[in-house]
Amino acid sequence: MASVTGIAGSISSLMGSWSGLIINLLVSTLVGGVVFLIVAKLIAGRLGDNVGIGKVFLAVFIINVINIPIIWGLTIQAIAAIPFTGFLFPFLPLLVWFFAIKMAFGGMSISHILLMAVIGYVLSIFVIPTLVLSVSGFLPSKI
Repeated sequence: MASVTGIAGSISSLMGSWSGLIINLLVSTLVGGVVFLIVAKLIAGRLGDNVGIGKVFLAVFIINVINIPIIWGLTIQAIAAIPFTGFLFPFLPLLVWFFAIKMAFGGMSISHILLMAVIGYVLSIFVIPTLVLSVSGFLPSKI
C-alpha cells in the first residue's frame, strides 16, 4: 500500500507543473533527437545501415516518456516484483535504450543496436542534459 501512496504523492506533486513537464519533454526530445540523429547517421553510414529521421526522434521520445518520474517508478516497481531480477537494476537505463532502439530500428543487427544504445545512453548522461539546460534558459518555465 505504501507504493500506491508514493505514486499518488508523485502524481499530486506534478499536477501543478504539468506544463513544465510537457515543455521539458518536448525540449529534451528535440535536443536529444538532433544530437542522437547526428550520431546515428554517422554510425549508420559507417556500418551500412539506414536510419530514418522520424525513427530517431521516435526512439528518443519513447526514452524520454519512460524517464518521466512516475513512469520510471512504475517500471522499477514492476521489475522488482519479478523474482531474481535485482541484478537488472544497474543495467536498466541501458536496457531501455536497447529496447527503444530495437523497436524503432527493427531491421538492424543486434550488435549495431547495442552500439547505438551504449552511445545513446552515454550521450543522455553527459551531453543532452547540458544542451537541454542551455536551450531551456530561453523558454518560459510556466505557461
